[in-house]
Amino acid sequence: MIQDSVWIPTKDGKKMEGLLRKPDGTGPFPAVVFVSGLGMTMHEGNNSFDEISKLLVAQGIMTVQFTFPIFDKNGLCRELPLMKRGEITRNVLSWVSGRNDVDKNRLGILAQSYGAATVLGIHPEDVRTFLFVSGAYFPKQSIAQVYREKRVKLNYSGDTSLPRSSGENTTVGKNFWEDIEHFDDIGNAKQIHQPVFMMSRDRCGKNFCKTPSRGLRKRLLNRG
Repeated sequence: MIQDSVWIPTKDGKKMEGLLRKPDGTGPFPAVVFVSGLGMTMHEGNNSFDEISKLLVAQGIMTVQFTFPIFDKNGLCRELPLMKRGEITRNVLSWVSGRNDVDKNRLGILAQSYGAATVLGIHPEDVRTFLFVSGAYFPKQSIAQVYREKRVKLNYSGDTSLPRSSGENTTVGKNFWEDIEHFDDIGNAKQIHQPVFMMSRDRCGKNFCKTPSRGLRKRLLNRG
């Protein structure tokens, strides 16, 4: 396995940190892009994205993880509106599909929680298949519920900070709520015509299988 830290260029001229893993050899390889949830790094909770990535690479699939630019130099987190997240995700997909070692006809996405809403908002047609884990398919209701469960008072016209188990906070502002207010959940879902594999921790239990079987992965990546 080859593992490299990468810097992915964005439309505003900045570069975003990423992590690329791929099998030994020259490819081209099928590739999966990971899209993280609210306030998370490229590794996701308990480094689950890293674990899944290594399993996929062992099956001959390249993986790309990236961290949305939501952390300042002190590590404080301010989450982005959905539209900005979507724009960045498109950027990453374009960068991945432009690589010579990627099979452009076998590009997939694994998105978790708020990452699923991010992907639904852009419904990328160049992606062959999607895997959504515990997706926030109705983001306004889902995110608001998370905040209320933490007994956080929501401020739709200013900042709201959600305390995380790490002791840090994820802060969202007015633009965050305005974006998800206009999120057309059903309309966006109807724009997805590729195969979609959905998983839920609540339904499957704490230790659910994080990847489909080898046969199912092959069928999904080939739209069969």
